Amino acid sequence: MIRSAFFSIGMFVVLCGGTFLMVDRVIFNEGYDQPAQVPVLSEYMTANANQQYELAPPEWMPFSLLALGSVTMLYSIALPRKQV
Repeated sequence: MIRSAFFSIGMFVVLCGGTFLMVDRVIFNEGYDQPAQVPVLSEYMTANANQQYELAPPEWMPFSLLALGSVTMLYSIALPRKQV
């Protein structure tokens, strides 16, 4: 069970990295009343003229997400099998 959980988390991170590799910015359709409260992404999120959140990931983010997800997936494959 733990093997598949780590593999799926790694796959999710790899897919996020691949998505950020193809886009320059992400605009969220949901309007806002107050600034974003996400501490990790708050540096990269801004508000545009239509009162929407805009995420502009830096150039290093896709590559680091791809690397982190790949290492996590390789770790899940290398975990020892459950002893019966």
